[in-house]
Amino acid sequence: MTAVPAPPRRPELPDRGELFAAETATMGLIVYAIGFFLQTPKLAPLVPWLAGLLIAAVIALLGTATGGSVNPARQFGPTMVSGQFRLLWVYLLAPMVGAALAAALLGRVCRHRTVLTHRLCGTHADGTPLQGPVKRTV
Repeated sequence: MTAVPAPPRRPELPDRGELFAAETATMGLIVYAIGFFLQTPKLAPLVPWLAGLLIAAVIALLGTATGGSVNPARQFGPTMVSGQFRLLWVYLLAPMVGAALAAALLGRVCRHRTVLTHRLCGTHADGTPLQGPVKRTV
């Protein structure tokens, strides 16, 4: 008599509550840290490095538990292709909740600071270029 192989096990889905908490907390941490760095003149130039390091750390630490999505758009595509919509709401809603909570907390903690995003796009606060006018020669 030959043994009949067991049917393949379906991978277990993560717990909704834990997944929601992890996605909310990670996006909240990223938004808070970047917002804090943008409000600190000496730290603002480091924002691109910080963003990359935080995203890499989140994917490395939570990749196996949450799929390392962190970005709602990153989860949306695979969900559409696979047709597994069961947890899509968590991946779409949790990062927005985390970002909103972090922005609200940042607004309370750092009330009197100016966000330095103008430095990231290459202009002074008054809109003038950081390196002066660009002269083109033809």
